Amino acid sequence: VEEFNVSIAQFVANVKGDRGKASDIVLNNELLLMQQLNYNLTIHNPFRPVEGLMIDIK
Repeated sequence: VEEFNVSIAQFVANVKGDRGKASDIVLNNELLLMQQLNYNLTIHNPFRPVEGLMIDIK
């Protein structure tokens, strides 16, 4: 897994025209783009290790 964080300002820095409008367009369509690319987000939940600890304690 590659992680490379880019701020929205950096992402639209080379866009010609209104960068504020470009930022809005990108942010409003971000979820749609991820769906179309079949992109999966991984969410790390802090409760999972606690649940495992409770099982081990029992």
